[in-house]
Amino acid sequence: MTKKIHDSMTRPFVEDDGAGGHEPYVRIGAGTAEIGKLAAGTALIGKVGIDQTTPGTTNNVVTVGELITLVASSARTVSANGTAVTGLGYRNRYIILFDLTVADTDAGDTLDVYVDVSLDGSTWLNAVHFTQIIGTDAASKRYAVLDPSSPGTSEILVTSDAAAGAVRPSMFGPQMRARWAIADAGADDASFTFSVIAFAL
Repeated sequence: MTKKIHDSMTRPFVEDDGAGGHEPYVRIGAGTAEIGKLAAGTALIGKVGIDQTTPGTTNNVVTVGELITLVASSARTVSANGTAVTGLGYRNRYIILFDLTVADTDAGDTLDVYVDVSLDGSTWLNAVHFTQIIGTDAASKRYAVLDPSSPGTSEILVTSDAAAGAVRPSMFGPQMRARWAIADAGADDASFTFSVIAFAL
C-alpha cells in the first residue's frame, strides 16, 4: 500500500511504494494531474519546475537549461531598448553572451550594450554593462554571469548604470531585456552588428 510522506498542492512530495522504492513527483492541483512521477529505481534525469502564475489556475512546466534571445543579430545604427522577455521565474543563474560581429565605422563611434532586469515590468535595473565598443574594434565575444547565490552583505546603488565592463551578479528578476546606446562621431555612418543571448539555468 502506498503511503504519503509529504503532501502539498504545489510542493513536491515522495511516496513509498511499499517495496523500498520511492516515487518523487509534483502534484499541481488538488486531486488533478501529476507531473514527473518516477517508477521505483528510476533515475531522475534533468529538472523541472512548476510556475504557478496564478495559484489554483494555470500551471506551466519550466525546463532548466533554456536559451533566450534578448537581441537577434542585426546591424544597428541608433540607440534602443530590446523587447522585454517575461516569465523568467525559477532560475538560478544566467550566462549572457554579447556577440559583436561587425564594428567597421569610425574610431569615434561607440557602442554600449547593457542587460537590465525588472521585478515589475516598469522599473528596470542595470545588471550588466559590457565593455564599450568603438567603431574600429574587431569582432569579439564577451560573456557575463548573473548568479544571486552569493549576494554579499552591502547594498548596491542602482539609480545609475554600472560602469563599463562591470557586472552586478546578484541582480535578478522575472523580466530581462538588452539595451544599447550608439554614439556617432559625426560622419553619420555608425553601425554595429551584434546579438545578445542568455542561457538560463
